[in-house]
Parts: sequence; structure tokens; C-alpha cells
Amino acid sequence: MDGAGVYWTEHPPGTPVFPGTGDGRVMKVPVDGGTPTVLASEQDWPSSIQVDATSVYWTTWSEGMVDPGLRGYYSVMRAPLAGGKIGVVVSLDQPPGLFRWYNDIAVDAAGVYWAFECDWRNDPQNGSVVEVSLADGSITTLASGQSRPYRIAVDTSNVYWVNRGSQDSGSQDNRPGSLMKMPSGGGDVITLYASQSYIADIALDATHVYWTSFDAGAVTKIPLGGGSPVTLASWQSGPADIAVDATSVYWTNRGDSTVAKSSLDGGTTTTLASGQSAIQDIAVDATGVYRTNAGTYANDYKDGTVMRLTPK
Repeated sequence: MDGAGVYWTEHPPGTPVFPGTGDGRVMKVPVDGGTPTVLASEQDWPSSIQVDATSVYWTTWSEGMVDPGLRGYYSVMRAPLAGGKIGVVVSLDQPPGLFRWYNDIAVDAAGVYWAFECDWRNDPQNGSVVEVSLADGSITTLASGQSRPYRIAVDTSNVYWVNRGSQDSGSQDNRPGSLMKMPSGGGDVITLYASQSYIADIALDATHVYWTSFDAGAVTKIPLGGGSPVTLASWQSGPADIAVDATSVYWTNRGDSTVAKSSLDGGTTTTLASGQSAIQDIAVDATGVYRTNAGTYANDYKDGTVMRLTPK
């Protein structure tokens, strides 16, 4: 969301094997609806997406795994909000024999922050959080030795991320999931919360980090500076994607296909929408709650929708 438009990525099933062979798209539509605009086409598995005041950013990747001699790649791309020339912020080779996962991105005025989960075939402890300069595309590793980082967010001074962890007793890592924080310019890495539950997504406001615990069925918050977590909602059915505004926290429940909310202090949970098909993500603005529904396998996922719920 940027106040005027809703942005999303879309792609058919299957990851491109050869770089440059994808047919994914980056899309935009006015917040009040209308004709969607294609901002980028022929993209390789476009996934995580963010916007700032001038540009939309997204990630792409190709496998390069069919033949040991092939190389896949991961990239962060960008385009003007109104459409125009597509640029590459950074592109990284995937060496043969490895299977890297670069996940979520977040954006501020200086750079794009990227969660590198790990080469999980070889070492689930070698995850990192990197910053890609918007000025020259240079990469700075902010945190290393992380246990499969994948969700990430940034505010005016810090970057926050979730480590999946490796909670299998047979794992060489065997660490719980965790919510992490560090200064966006580099510095000490702080564990805000260590969790035995799967943290599905995070969101920020001026005072707290909010997250969904998929298997625990809970929505929780903790002060940005650390402290005791507060459960805002429990007994939820697979809470996943999350968003927050000045008064409420919103989330999707993958288990029962609903969209729900509660106040920032917890209390009564309200179901905003039910009977949703394959909810993928949500966002909020001053008037509505927006969500993407992936579509159905029977229609090759070409019947996906972008929805708005008002009032919220």
C-alpha cells in the first residue's frame, strides 16, 4: 500500500529453472478499484514486495538446480510507482550444488533489507540479514549465524526479523524460533523473544512488534525495546499474515479462512470476513482492509482476487 494504490506480485505454479524464463508479474490497482496496471512482466517467481515514496520493490528467483552446471539467481528489482523502466537493485548467483533461500524484504530511505534463510542442505545456522544499498547496490551483512531468518521489517532506526529456528531434535541446529532486532546501521543483535511456536509474520507500530503464532493459534505483541509479551488473541485457527494501524491489529486465519481483528490492547476478537479462498496477505489503510486471495488449483490459480473490506 502507498495510500493511492495496492501492489502485489503474481506468478503461476512452478519455479523458473533458467534465469529470465519466468512469466510472473508485478501489479497495481487504485485503492478504490479499477483497471489493474502491469508494472513488470516476465519476472522470475516475483514474491516479497514493498513500496516507498517513489518505487515498488520485489524479489525474484530461479532454481538453476536441474543440472549441476546451471546457476540460478536471486534478485531485488524495482520500478517507478507509476510504471516505467525496471531496474535491478542487486542480483546474486546461486552457486551449483547449493540451495539458498532469500526471503522477505523491507525498505527504508537508505536500502533494502533482505533475510537470507540459509543453505539449508548444508547448514541451517548460516542465515544472515543483509542490507542492499539503494545508491550503488553494495551488500552489507548486518547479522550472521542466524537460524533461518525469513520475515523482516524496519522502522526509522532498527531492523527486526524472525528466525524460523530448527526445532527438530535431530537437527544440528536445534534452536527455537526467535524474534530479533538490531540497529539498521549495524550493531548488537538483540533477541526480543524466543519462541517454541512457529512465528508466521510480524508488523510494527511506533511502540510494539506484533506477531502471529501459527501453531499456537495466538496473536502477540512486545515493546520495541523488549519486555514481557502480551497475548492479544488466542484460540485462533492458524493465524498467519498480520497488519496494524493506529487502533487495531488485523490478521488472517489460514485454518478457517477468516480475517479477524482485535484492539491493540487485546480483548474481543472480531471476525471481519469468512469463507475466503487461499488468503495470501493483508494490508490496511485509513479506511479499509485489503487482502489477496490466491485462486484455485482447478483454474491454474488464474482466478485470484484482490479484495477490500470497508468499514474495517
